[in-house]
Order: sequence, then structure tokens, then C-alpha cells
Amino acid sequence: MFVMVDAGRVELKERDNMTRFHIATGQHIESPTLDRLLRDHGAGYVDGEAAFISLSWLRDHDKPSEERAVELDAMIRYAEARGWSSGGYVQAHIERHEPPRAV
Repeated sequence: MFVMVDAGRVELKERDNMTRFHIATGQHIESPTLDRLLRDHGAGYVDGEAAFISLSWLRDHDKPSEERAVELDAMIRYAEARGWSSGGYVQAHIERHEPPRAV
């Protein structure tokens, strides 16, 4: 599961993969812009080199099946046990990528 942030969009992607939670964005999006986009969409915020995603936003945008809801809760407990989640947010590292090239 990851949060894609690009061109004014904030979307939850690969919802079935709970093992690699992160923010994916383009190299052209600097941290202040990323922070503004996350805040504008109610998804979270950026602090330093990490993003913090709202747990309520995750649940609202995942709309999981009962089985996946259990997996999401397990992912959140895992993050809490490692100090990556508190105050209603879960920490995510930021991966910046070049935009895809037209072929």
C-alpha cells in the first residue's frame, strides 16, 4: 500500500500490499508542496524527511473488506510497536521518482 501524490492528486494505491507503506511522488515535488497537497486533501503532513498519514484518511480511502481491515489494523499495530505511529498518524518514507517517459 502506498500513497501516490502527483499533479494535485493524492490517491491510495496497491491496497492489498501492506508490506511497503510509503509516499510515492515525482522528484519535481518538493517537501513544502508535498506537505500542502497532503494537508489540502486531509491525508496528512510532512515533517522533515518523512510524511505522516492520517489513520482516518487511510481507513476512509481504503474501504477494506473485513479481511483487509484486519490486515490494515495489523500494519498499524506493527507501526505503533516500532514507534512509527502515534496521535492518529502513521509515518511513511517518501520515495521520489522521475515521471514516466512518453514512448
